[in-house]
Amino acid sequence: MRSRIISPFRYRLVYAALLLVVTILIQISWWYLLVVVPYLMFLWIQHRDLLPLLLVVLALYGMSLAWFHWKPNNPGGQWDVVVLKVYENSDYTYFKGRSGLETVNVFLSAVEPIKPGDVLYIEGDIEEPIGATIPQGFDYRTYLRSNNIRYVIDGASMDVIDHRFSLHQISYHLSQYIERRMPRSGGYVKTFILADKDDIDQSVKNNINLLGISHMFAVSGYHVGLIVLVLRKVLGGMKKQHKWQDLIVSFVLILYMVVTGFSPSVTRAVLLFLLLIVNRQWKVGLSVLDVLSVVFVLMLMLRPYYYYNVGFVLSFLVTFVLIMSHQILKRYRSIHLVACVSFLAFLTSFPVVMNMNNQINLFTMIFNILIIYIMTVLVFPLSYLTFLVPFLDNINYVIIKIFEQIIEVLSMIDIGIVNGYLAHPLHIMIIFGMIMNVFIRFEQQKPLFKPLGLIVISVVMFTQIKWIDPRQRIVFLDVHGDATFIQDSFHRCNILIDTGDVDSYDGVVSYLGTQNVRRLDFLILTHFHSDHVGETNDILRSFHIDNLITNQNVALFENQMISCGNLSFYIYPMSYDALNENDNSIILSLFMANRHVFFVGDAESNREEEFLDNYQVDVDYLKAGHHGSITSSTDAFLDGIAAEEVFIMVHRDNRHNHPSEIVITRYLEHNMQVHRTDRDGTIELTYFHGRERKKYHRP
Repeated sequence: MRSRIISPFRYRLVYAALLLVVTILIQISWWYLLVVVPYLMFLWIQHRDLLPLLLVVLALYGMSLAWFHWKPNNPGGQWDVVVLKVYENSDYTYFKGRSGLETVNVFLSAVEPIKPGDVLYIEGDIEEPIGATIPQGFDYRTYLRSNNIRYVIDGASMDVIDHRFSLHQISYHLSQYIERRMPRSGGYVKTFILADKDDIDQSVKNNINLLGISHMFAVSGYHVGLIVLVLRKVLGGMKKQHKWQDLIVSFVLILYMVVTGFSPSVTRAVLLFLLLIVNRQWKVGLSVLDVLSVVFVLMLMLRPYYYYNVGFVLSFLVTFVLIMSHQILKRYRSIHLVACVSFLAFLTSFPVVMNMNNQINLFTMIFNILIIYIMTVLVFPLSYLTFLVPFLDNINYVIIKIFEQIIEVLSMIDIGIVNGYLAHPLHIMIIFGMIMNVFIRFEQQKPLFKPLGLIVISVVMFTQIKWIDPRQRIVFLDVHGDATFIQDSFHRCNILIDTGDVDSYDGVVSYLGTQNVRRLDFLILTHFHSDHVGETNDILRSFHIDNLITNQNVALFENQMISCGNLSFYIYPMSYDALNENDNSIILSLFMANRHVFFVGDAESNREEEFLDNYQVDVDYLKAGHHGSITSSTDAFLDGIAAEEVFIMVHRDNRHNHPSEIVITRYLEHNMQVHRTDRDGTIELTYFHGRERKKYHRP
């Protein structure tokens, strides 16, 4: 009976999964209609009988989205929240919790001794976090959505009112056990047991990302497969009782899924294994690809924004390709099979990895083989043994240190690193089309040199397209503090004025990387306050800087018109010995596209008065002094420069309540159009043939 119901869909359930993929792609960019329309035409012509099933899948996904966005509003600002997972910080505590049907992130104003299972009475402001306001920057809202979290409760006060059992307590107590019994190698044990990499040194993480092997440190289908293999060996005496063996393995994997916090790759692997068992035991007759498609659809029904999780994307993408490549893989054995899998996985994932890291390491395929061998033979099994037998902690620590040294040495090999970002959806579609062609030719045993060469040429062309871009740009980046990026046409000049405050997400570095910028002609630091120079070290590490200008060496550059491509700027000679560092700000004029843009750093009223005593300028655009503070932008100064528009660089969460409403009124009274990064996000001015276009990346 089951077989008769399923048989019409056998080997075709993948089309339901692909329909969700194209639906998601449209939400990301309308450019993907170039893929969607042909796919829908193909379904209409070749698989019209599947339409009822496909419509049901779409309807269920739509219901899942609607459920996620349904807002159970509690106007009182008071909630009972069950703690699910606690994140430690030296200054405050934040945790993931559940309030009714909602999963929320809660930020407490102090360090609090709470643990999973605690029921807290919370008072605080609930809000939906804003999206990325820097193009291609870290998007906190989508990050939370990928974890099925919509709301954040910030600055909350709390009381513990109860404690109840939670599955998340298992992970919590295991973490405490590892920290207590394995103090030296516990970071790696946590990584492979709990999918928690927080205790691994950041420099090691950086090297791992640089080598392109971060997937090896994310508990995934590979690790699940090893667990299943070991369990099968241990339970080998139950050969005549396959059902009991399957039941025991299934129970262990479900428990493992809970312990790892339902990590996307683990959830995918466990559900795939469980459904394959059901498929075999019940003789359903589905193919592996059918089962993978069902898992994909189920996971998106449970978490409709799972696709924002890179682990989810890579897990399904690579697994799909390896299943589709079974005709290729069955030709190889042993080390050749590992090399083939590594090649296919690298080729499939490199566009995603490149856009995640702004670079790709061509030696990743080779590193994968070496790292897989070391981890399979030593690191991975020894970490599990240490978890079971803690006195192996010191031995495990020694092996880990040797392993980290190997990673550090390999990360120093930089000749295989290709920097770049595939900025346009059309470029991504073209690259994946070429990758599909390589797979087809590989299966047909045709030469791969030309199609692989074409991919390399295309990637280079797409990432270097800035050399033929005729536009000029000024970008006021929405950071804590000031950071303005200026770019001439055809990539002839790149200037960065200030870097913003210290940023754990490296917003400025990431933005420049996504613009495929590798060199700055000028880095100008107007003055030495953290909100203007906080990211300087990261900028210096990440980019080649031709000229660094600060108020300590400004005498080498001031009082001269400095040309850079078709841009030019002038730094005004002034004194830099004020006790107030704001009044030591570099003041400069930028001339581009028939616009005079005036930068004053954080200069306050005294410096403005000094400037007016020495200079008379006619300004088009003013970058507001001191973030629109009452200490700057006096009436006399605004009269003197007569700017048409003002750009206030101020973050919406600043503690000084900038900008001042009095100053905003002054701008308006001087007939100046006001732009604010706290409301408009990153503001991008683009010039082409004398025409200006403003683009806002609003919260």
